[in-house]
Amino acid sequence: MRLLLLALLSFSLAACDTSGVFLEQSRPVPSVSAPNQDGKIVNVKEACSGPWALVFFYPEADTPG
Repeated sequence: MRLLLLALLSFSLAACDTSGVFLEQSRPVPSVSAPNQDGKIVNVKEACSGPWALVFFYPEADTPG
């Protein structure tokens, strides 16, 4: 579960770019990979292979923003 949450965090950070382009509802999850807390590379598309996915993130504790 922790791995999935970190993968979703990585996906949400990667999806937040400055181009103003947002992912549309019902579109496939893009293939985004990022390291988890153990340094293992996690592919978000594989982690979100089910019919539903919730992407949620928040800033690290004691940081601005």
